[in-house]
Amino acid sequence: MKNKYAAGFFMGLKEEIQYRADYLTNLISVVFPLMIQLSLWTILFSGKPEETVIMGYTFPQMMLYSVTATMSARFLATEVHSSVAQDIRDGALEPEPDPADPVSAAEVLHLFRKKGVSFPGEHGNSLGAAGGAVGPGPGQPQA
Repeated sequence: MKNKYAAGFFMGLKEEIQYRADYLTNLISVVFPLMIQLSLWTILFSGKPEETVIMGYTFPQMMLYSVTATMSARFLATEVHSSVAQDIRDGALEPEPDPADPVSAAEVLHLFRKKGVSFPGEHGNSLGAAGGAVGPGPGQPQA
């Protein structure tokens, strides 16, 4: 009985640590690039008069632009990575078949037969049994 409660406690603790680590990582991924950008613009504008214009912006305008662009990009960002991670954990994410993967002739014939396509030598075709007939597809009885 104790193990069940301990396992539940540790599972909750693990999820809480994951949540906090994800939050901290997201915070760092926003603040760190913003600080670098602000530092670079500060260096570019340093030692110049207040009304200096670089790329059409004064220093205060560039600071405001940098902060506004970073924050709006962060607010508008989609959290696709969270839903993909959850799909992977749930096993709901299946890879798409690669068109370059080889396919056996039996699989191709089976798909054509399911669509009702007949080949020479099958189903009373005029070429007869020796006219290029292929064997039965998967799950079909031998003739």
